Amino acid sequence: MLKKIIVLVLCVAPIMAFAQNKFGHVNSQDVYNAMPEKATVEKTLQDLATNYENEINKMRDEYNKRVKEFVDKKDSMPQSILQARQSEIVEMEQRISTLNQTAQTDLQKKQQELVQPIVDKIKKAINDVGLENGFIYIFDLQVPAILYHSDQSVDVLPLVKKKLNIK
Repeated sequence: MLKKIIVLVLCVAPIMAFAQNKFGHVNSQDVYNAMPEKATVEKTLQDLATNYENEINKMRDEYNKRVKEFVDKKDSMPQSILQARQSEIVEMEQRISTLNQTAQTDLQKKQQELVQPIVDKIKKAINDVGLENGFIYIFDLQVPAILYHSDQSVDVLPLVKKKLNIK
């Protein structure tokens, strides 16, 4: 009888130990979208993009004006002035192109600079939720590496939002 009880305990113990493992999931994009800082980031990036766009439009307007003037007067210009105007137009094209590339790069850098602290804050909150609630793993559903999660998986989004004081 004692052997049967010991065998039963030994068989049930691993099942009970496994049942205590807690797995959770969260969609980090949902957390990011709920962050109040997101609106500030978007406004800052939109303002920067608008500034670049306005400057590029001014340059394009000036470029179009010079091209029209060149086309209208090219027959009456001496060859040396014609070549100088063509060079000016080519330079303007290059400056517009360079500014466009610079704008793209600056916007990406600024986005990274503004978003990284929010991402770090979210990661810390998820780690804290995991530690405080005894989770073994918390999977991010935004990352496509997870092929399956059951209904028994706990969505920790409410806990992370609570940790970040997001309503």
